[in-house]
Amino acid sequence: MRVAAAPANRWEGSGGGVRPGAVALGALTATTALVVGLFTFAGLGLVLAGVCLAAALAIVVWRYPLAGMLALVVLGTAHELLMLLLYHFTGSGLVVKLAQIWKEAIVAVLLLRVVELAFRRRAAPRLHLLDLLIVLFLAYATLYVAYPSSVEDSSLFSKVMGLRADTAFLLAYFVGRGVTVRVRDVRALLLAFYAAAAVTSVAAAAQFVAPDAANALFNAVGFQEYLTFQRGDFSVVNAVRSNEIAGTVIPRASSLFLSDLGLAFYCMLAVPLSAALFFTARGVKARLVGDGLTLAMVATTALTVTRSAMLALGPLLALVTIRAVAPVPAALLLLQLALGAALVGLRVGLTPSLLQSMFSLDEGSAQGHLAALDESVRLLREQPLGRGLGTAGQIAQRLISSGGVTNESWYLQIATEMGIAAALLFLAITTLLVVVSLVQFGRVRDRWLRSLCLGMAGAAVGYGLVSATLHAWENLTISIVFWLFAGLTVRARAIEGAGTGEVDADRRLA
Repeated sequence: MRVAAAPANRWEGSGGGVRPGAVALGALTATTALVVGLFTFAGLGLVLAGVCLAAALAIVVWRYPLAGMLALVVLGTAHELLMLLLYHFTGSGLVVKLAQIWKEAIVAVLLLRVVELAFRRRAAPRLHLLDLLIVLFLAYATLYVAYPSSVEDSSLFSKVMGLRADTAFLLAYFVGRGVTVRVRDVRALLLAFYAAAAVTSVAAAAQFVAPDAANALFNAVGFQEYLTFQRGDFSVVNAVRSNEIAGTVIPRASSLFLSDLGLAFYCMLAVPLSAALFFTARGVKARLVGDGLTLAMVATTALTVTRSAMLALGPLLALVTIRAVAPVPAALLLLQLALGAALVGLRVGLTPSLLQSMFSLDEGSAQGHLAALDESVRLLREQPLGRGLGTAGQIAQRLISSGGVTNESWYLQIATEMGIAAALLFLAITTLLVVVSLVQFGRVRDRWLRSLCLGMAGAAVGYGLVSATLHAWENLTISIVFWLFAGLTVRARAIEGAGTGEVDADRRLA
């Protein structure tokens, strides 16, 4: 006797339709935003419009994870500019405060998607040593919410915000580790990143050539008011700042990040990924794109006038070059960089004395870094277990009226807040990522995955070096993209093994 098959579950399958989890997620987002809007009694109409948009976007990201990841990669480069324009055209601080968490919201939705997929597979995920180290760091940092701070103005709110600043970007790593992707999805993410990097470099060059015009344009849409709203900073600060070194005024490009340091941190990711594209490309067109983009991003790094980032370019490019075993492209790139540096030096009047002044320890900014180092070491000697979350860095600047410290170093910032062990653990995470990326590069054959792995090895070196003298991870949008790519890198071999036909399609593109 034949038994009739059970009707298909209309919520299941890889085709269309929206699962109950997506509906619940959208409803939760809408309800939460509505409650916030009703209790503020300010800008209610705009908040309600945002509620509908947030609910719709949550469902889209749940249903199409790649769309959410593409949004992080592309919109992350223009986050500050978008928030500036939103503040200018709405005049509502509440709307901006709600809108600027879009990146964390996307990561949260994607994490829920990863968890849902894990439960449906009914199989324990395969853990990597890097997974365990990151989980350990997150758990360690979370425990410090209950750690009694030695700074008088510290509060539970400042601790929570400090925890967010120190750890939130690492959650994107688990999105990269667990979300369902194919080789063609990695290709789409990298192509989106390269396109955004190209736009970023063009904007930076325009700012360097015409800094006054760029500042006038930003001020016309309320940059000063936006800065005061975001930071409580009433001082006059331009989006394109200038450094005076040995009597020479040098503009510092900030591109769409509205921050020269933020742009410099972005370059620590963009330069090695661009160089990796150049060294692994198979076709002439791809090599030309990789070559041009690498030169543009190296130049963009120089336009930020961020010395630690410029110095980090040498080691990260050396690592990428050596691991790629591409002597001819490497020699060509080095020749072009030398020629470009010579032409720019002649154009702007760059002299040996100016270079010496720029990288001298007697320069004012360098002296400030050394003073911050001395203060950080003194605090660590007094309190090797840390002073508590939110007592250092940007959170301390915003929320701690007295007693906060600016370390000018990510490792020292972590150590000041959570002790020396936490700083060493973060250093171990970054170092292990370099090793894993290099190993994965040798295990994959698809050129997009090879570009990703090789580029992330160089990026981890760049960030590791810059973090010694700057708070490199405090730009949340860039850090999220970095760790999203890091998660994909760790499972690059598995992504290639699960692919079907992507390599052939890739060869046609080359």
